[in-house]
Amino acid sequence: MSLNEGYFWTDTIKDWKHLLKPDKYKELIIEELQWLKNKNKVAVYGFVIMPNHLHLLWEMLARNGKEMPHASFNKFTAINFLKDLRKHHDLKCSVALRKVFHSDKCYVRGHSTEYGYF
Repeated sequence: MSLNEGYFWTDTIKDWKHLLKPDKYKELIIEELQWLKNKNKVAVYGFVIMPNHLHLLWEMLARNGKEMPHASFNKFTAINFLKDLRKHHDLKCSVALRKVFHSDKCYVRGHSTEYGYF
């Protein structure tokens, strides 16, 4: 993605799992979009959140440190979804969870582990 260009952007959950069905995950998505908007990193023109994917009409305005805003968005939401899943569903870094996050490892706060933690 380039700065100062509008995009129709889709983010999907692997295997179309209904991870986004609970309102708490929708609220995390909206919270991060608001934070990026308030920091003048993105302009959001519209969005739709469905149980297994989301669509955004947005524009990247400025980098968030070294990374593009869409990378910050994905990192924030993935880390917070993972924290919640581990806390409320007693999940370790299981095979099923690695499939949801498209990875052979779990990534949390820039660290990776085969076994998970929290």
